[in-house]
Amino acid sequence: MIDIRLISISVAIWIGVLLRGISGNWFWLTLICGVFVFRKREWILVFISLMVGGFLLQLRMIPLGEIEQFNHSTALITVEITGDAVERVQSFGQVNQASYRIPARILRIESADKQLAINLPVLLIADSRWKDVIPTEKYAAKGRITGGFSGIAAVIHIKGQGNLVGSASLLQRTAISIRSGMRSAVAGHSEDVRGLLPGLVLGDTSHQSKSLNADMKIAGLTHLTAVSGANLAILSGVLLVLLKWIQFPRWLTATLILLLLGFFIIIVRPQPSVLRAGAMAIVTLIAYVRGVSRDSGIALAAAVFILLLLDPWQGLTFGFALSVAATAGLIYLVPVLEERMLYKLPKRFAQALAIPIAAQVVCAPLILALSGQLSLVGVPANLLAEPLVPFATITGLLTAIISTFSGTLAHHF
Repeated sequence: MIDIRLISISVAIWIGVLLRGISGNWFWLTLICGVFVFRKREWILVFISLMVGGFLLQLRMIPLGEIEQFNHSTALITVEITGDAVERVQSFGQVNQASYRIPARILRIESADKQLAINLPVLLIADSRWKDVIPTEKYAAKGRITGGFSGIAAVIHIKGQGNLVGSASLLQRTAISIRSGMRSAVAGHSEDVRGLLPGLVLGDTSHQSKSLNADMKIAGLTHLTAVSGANLAILSGVLLVLLKWIQFPRWLTATLILLLLGFFIIIVRPQPSVLRAGAMAIVTLIAYVRGVSRDSGIALAAAVFILLLLDPWQGLTFGFALSVAATAGLIYLVPVLEERMLYKLPKRFAQALAIPIAAQVVCAPLILALSGQLSLVGVPANLLAEPLVPFATITGLLTAIISTFSGTLAHHF
């Protein structure tokens, strides 16, 4: 019963966020749902959760009305970098100009006659002078502000070079050192290895070629080009087994794992799938410390609930939706598929085959909506690749750690 209620509340909050995100008439749409659908008394909590989801995003979107006054104008902005610069190519006739997409949060906007203090997620478009920015750095620069999309409040086209007004934190500088060490460790390998391994292990996609991304997309393996929640789950599982073997107390085991996972998230960047896995790990570790049963369905529902309360913008992104859908498929659909296939297939093969099929089934609608195409070889490709992911994750992390004190040893690891 607790499982069903928590899942219902989490899904309802998410639907409320989506209704507010797609329509200014979200309140009336939610009210209609309450009148015509949720007539029974036991649905009252779900209806309240719908309202809560809508109001959560509404509160976060209130500043959008203020930022609109700067729309299509150039202003002096102050931003805090929240992610890595990703190269893009913008074509202007016969000229291809390299530029970079940089996730950030806008903190202040100043024009000739007005100024505004604000805190909203934005996307910066800047030239190559911004390619080496570090998360938590703060910059002041001139930029042209245009409307946003999905979980982004605005897109800002930066003009020229910005001025650094706030340095990166020690943790972020350490993370950059580890990511740089990983790139150096694989420098002598093939182009695909140089691009794929740092992306899979640390989320560093800076050296991935267009041909590699195209091939992985055709094979339905794009989730392996960058770190995902699966990597965090692998790491937390290995740490839990290791610390239990050492016979650490439960509270100390949970504390150490949470600290290490927190640092891992900083290194790989807080992407939606990583945050989802991190929230699930917190719930699971709390259950472990208390000595109660650990239910993956409850952990997923709790993760959705926590993340949407903290940042309802996430509920509007494809990354969040894909991560939750894939995890739900693994939790609820894999056992059903295994049971059906056990009549005709060996147990281990049925278990291995059920995982990519479940992920493909639940994610297919979202992938089609996002890219307009679906890989026909995704299931067999994932069946072959997935057993290697834990090995690549653990050895890659060890390589990255070794690189911080011995680049030569890391290169030969």
